[in-house]
Amino acid sequence: MFVLKKMLGTRRLELRDPSTWDDKNDVELLEVYKRSRHLRHLRVFCMSPAAETLHHWSTYAKAEKPGCCIEFNPTALLRDLEAFQAKHPRALRYGCVRYRNITDADSVANDEIPFTKRNPYRFECEFRIILESPDDPPLCEIDFNPTSIQRITCSAWMSAAEFESERQAIAGYFNGNVPVINHSTILENPQWIAAFRNRPGIS
Repeated sequence: MFVLKKMLGTRRLELRDPSTWDDKNDVELLEVYKRSRHLRHLRVFCMSPAAETLHHWSTYAKAEKPGCCIEFNPTALLRDLEAFQAKHPRALRYGCVRYRNITDADSVANDEIPFTKRNPYRFECEFRIILESPDDPPLCEIDFNPTSIQRITCSAWMSAAEFESERQAIAGYFNGNVPVINHSTILENPQWIAAFRNRPGIS
């Protein structure tokens, strides 16, 4: 939740250094790309249009449980990216990741490397934003309008009391234009359970 609150407080997306990621395939490819472009710094922000999965929660929110899923309005977010790109035309790139087999590696152009991952990751359906800096200091942040956020889903590992406390704290950043703030039901969905528990003949 710290990352979300910092994002809302600064009105900036913070792109991270990928060198500490668990996926060393990704780390090494991004380092190769950085060398090919003679960059001193490369920062990355990863997103996905896919619906929430247990994998997403356990992989991307594990460092700061209980975390959250931030859903953006694509049109509004792209408008923010285009505004930043107009100021820094050579620094910002973004697009969907393409998933490849190992046998396809030789056909990947250097320019495509940041948007290339192995096929085992294809279920992530990743959309990636990168900032390239040939010099110091590195570009790490992109201005955005918080109204581009249309939904925030809080972790299912939160208690009901924790969720309500966080919901109120998050709402305070929006000056009245509060997006939908949900408590994930991925671990216990009442509607799903009731559909089976209430079947005729089951007591």
